[in-house]
Amino acid sequence: MGLIVSALTGYLSNGEQAWELADTIDGTVANYEAIFHSVGDRSMGAGANKGDTDIWVYLHRVNSSTYRTEVAQDYSPTDGVWIAGSWHRAAGLDFLVGLVDADQIDWWCVVNEYEFHFYWHIGATWNSVAFGIPYPTKVAGTAGIGRLVSQSGTGNGVIIEVDRDLTATVKAGQPIWLVNQTPDGQSVQSVDINIVSVVSVFADRIVVDGVVDVYAVGSLVGYDPAANFCRISGASNNYCTCEIDGTWTGIANQAMQVINSMGTWQNEGDNDPDFNGIYSSAPIYLRGSGPPKKLRGVFQHLRVSAKGAQVNGSITRLDMDDASKWVTFITQPAGFDVSNAMLLGPGAGGAPDQEGEMLGFPPVAALTPGSPGVASVVSLTPTTVKVTFDVPALDNAALRSVSSYTISPTLDVKGVTPEAVANPTYVVLDVTEQTTGVAYTMTLVLLKAA
Repeated sequence: MGLIVSALTGYLSNGEQAWELADTIDGTVANYEAIFHSVGDRSMGAGANKGDTDIWVYLHRVNSSTYRTEVAQDYSPTDGVWIAGSWHRAAGLDFLVGLVDADQIDWWCVVNEYEFHFYWHIGATWNSVAFGIPYPTKVAGTAGIGRLVSQSGTGNGVIIEVDRDLTATVKAGQPIWLVNQTPDGQSVQSVDINIVSVVSVFADRIVVDGVVDVYAVGSLVGYDPAANFCRISGASNNYCTCEIDGTWTGIANQAMQVINSMGTWQNEGDNDPDFNGIYSSAPIYLRGSGPPKKLRGVFQHLRVSAKGAQVNGSITRLDMDDASKWVTFITQPAGFDVSNAMLLGPGAGGAPDQEGEMLGFPPVAALTPGSPGVASVVSLTPTTVKVTFDVPALDNAALRSVSSYTISPTLDVKGVTPEAVANPTYVVLDVTEQTTGVAYTMTLVLLKAA
């Protein structure tokens, strides 16, 4: 679980941690149980109204070989328990099985503020977990998303006050979603999604018809803004917190199916690969299981590819770009087209780009803890390393000193950025560029618990 948590919390959006720890139900290693929250793009909005979505993710270490992951439309830490505090949960299978603590694993991970994908294998067994929201496939002129700055009313002609100008991205006559988010300090509010009709749009408000429920400050307004999904090994679908019509009927009743956009001709011998040794590749779309079977979005970090002579772990350069490397999987999760290969990326040793950062393949550096007090050490990029402590640390001069961190073989530590809390649980180190394939060891000095 430590690998998953470190990878998830290491990604930054607009200079801030994208996936925040929203609630720790059980912080022990043996029974770890916590909820994480992403609001998507943190360059949008301001203050408590940042972001363009709300993704609530539950992670639970049931025992040494069984893990559980779920997503929810809404959650309140006030309730202190996932089931009691969540609203409209989704999970394809109740348990994620196969990641045994004592085993040596090979793993690959990609994360951004919207998606998280983690793949690994132990011997001949391959497993995966993924969650987030797909990148929406919608018309730009109707794709605006904002947050409510005042509680909504109900009925027709309702004024929805918003925190940002949506006049260019929301149009009169279009449908728009209202997705409630419970305010801080309150028990979770059991409010369904309403899909309403836009009457008129202004710089600070939208007038709509058809509001049935009352929506709190901070709730989302926009076109399908929170299609939260999760999937685990063995699940043939990505299970979602709502259908395209906003409905929810059960934890595993809303499925988003994988749509292979490759043509059959792209798998023919002349194109698998072609005479230049190039494989065809295409996006992977998601649609509702229906009815209706409308497209919900597209994966940013998964693609489909012709298979040819590729094997698990082969590296593909998209458009022959060294900065956009993708790892190939022939052994795929259920629900994917086994006649093709699946690509996970971008990253894989190239310069990470705006779509996300790849960790683990080929290893930028395999950093291993070498002193007490370190829970995990993970390479985020070739020049950044995240060090997570096993207990909160005292934020003093020693914690922020580059001389407190020694990496062998030698990497120079050029800067230290602690977690932005009173007692940091991790620091991010700026280091000289790591060498692909080299295993490093971290040693700490002068670390003090809070």
